[in-house]
Amino acid sequence: MKDFVEKIKHTDCSNDFYMTANNASQNQNITKVLYQDIADFGHGYCDLSLQDQLCFLWFGPKGTFTPIHHDLTNNMLVQIYGRKKVTLIPALQTPHIYNDLWVFSQLKDPNQIDVEQYPLAKKLTPIECILEPGEALFIPIGWWHAVESLDVSISVSFTHFNAPNQFYLNFPKEQ
Repeated sequence: MKDFVEKIKHTDCSNDFYMTANNASQNQNITKVLYQDIADFGHGYCDLSLQDQLCFLWFGPKGTFTPIHHDLTNNMLVQIYGRKKVTLIPALQTPHIYNDLWVFSQLKDPNQIDVEQYPLAKKLTPIECILEPGEALFIPIGWWHAVESLDVSISVSFTHFNAPNQFYLNFPKEQ
């Protein structure tokens, strides 16, 4: 971990390495301190018995980029350190997103879409926001999004809401 942190500290801008972590046996140590700060987000919205299993850590340098995709659960993205640009595209615009492989789009970067090649993309109405440290963003299931780190960035996302959120279990399987 020390070597990874040093690599990030000495990298100006890169999409070559990005740490994502979801280790239920180790999350308890990490999330315990975070949850003292975040607590029961929204007073009753979270199932605290699942917080260790359904929390994900994201750590990377400026320039880390996740292309347009959607998730199969509702997600809360909490920015801990640095800033992230999140571009959201409403789920109702799926017919215009060129979704041909599971949860991914042929479109990669919402800021660099070739509308000659993908003419339906002209109908997309992306919503862009910048997450600052201490801010959170709720990303509803099925909403398309791309994420870019504007600085060295540490984020957590969680899906342990106090309501059904296991929709991926019913997602159509390819035959």
